[in-house]
Amino acid sequence: MADVEQKSGFPRLLAIGLTIAAIGTAVLTNPSKAAYLNYATGQFGDRFDSLCGEIELPGVLDGLKGIAQETCDAAASAGRDLTIGGQSPVATAIGTATEHQNFLIFSLYKTQVLNQKVTTIGAFGQFLSLPNGQ
Repeated sequence: MADVEQKSGFPRLLAIGLTIAAIGTAVLTNPSKAAYLNYATGQFGDRFDSLCGEIELPGVLDGLKGIAQETCDAAASAGRDLTIGGQSPVATAIGTATEHQNFLIFSLYKTQVLNQKVTTIGAFGQFLSLPNGQ
């Protein structure tokens, strides 16, 4: 009877050990806000590039449409790639517009940029953006 109790105790200890290891790994790999900003800059960067849309000018200035479009597109692209103090303006804007909640084993990021709300879960060094900000 004592043998049965010892055998049944081992799987329980193994399960507890694996659970502790998984939680410890989750805590150690919970992504930082800096890592999120790097991720989000890539996700939102294309949206910043498209801010110019199709530029419409009055008929008199129609000849300048191409130049205005190129200038706007170049400025948006340069703004995304530009760094000031080690951080891009896009990352700064996203950081300002992001609410970060750290739950130790994962983080929740809620960002509202360009009239879009995006909720992202960060865990195990990865990010998952939920559709429609759910």
